[in-house]
Amino acid sequence: MSKTLNSIVNLLITLIALWATYVSFEALFGVTIIFPFTFVEAEMVPYHRWQSVRLAVFLTVIYFSVMHLISADREFPSIYFLEIYLKILTIVGIFVFYKAQVIHSEFFVLSFFAFYSIIMHIARKKKYKYFYKR
Repeated sequence: MSKTLNSIVNLLITLIALWATYVSFEALFGVTIIFPFTFVEAEMVPYHRWQSVRLAVFLTVIYFSVMHLISADREFPSIYFLEIYLKILTIVGIFVFYKAQVIHSEFFVLSFFAFYSIIMHIARKKKYKYFYKR
């Protein structure tokens, strides 16, 4: 993998990990933050956002459960989980956001996750080519 792509991927992973750490820490003190840095009351988290995350988690669990049942001995790089989750979140989010008839600016959140998953996909394919040579 090129050094530039590797640096971009590491930066993105670091930023999302820092964001998740901050949001998790704040949640312990009763502060709810929705992506990117919008502070809301816990009851004010938009339905379309929490529903998208909830469904994406369930579908990611289903995906990896099926993959395990199909080929239990196959190993996946850790970046693969992040990539798959973000792809599922983007796809599910499009349907949930559309059904909820949210304002168009809400779709920018999904475009961020779509871009992020594409970068993870490119990085994974280049870095872990030997996993897929069969």
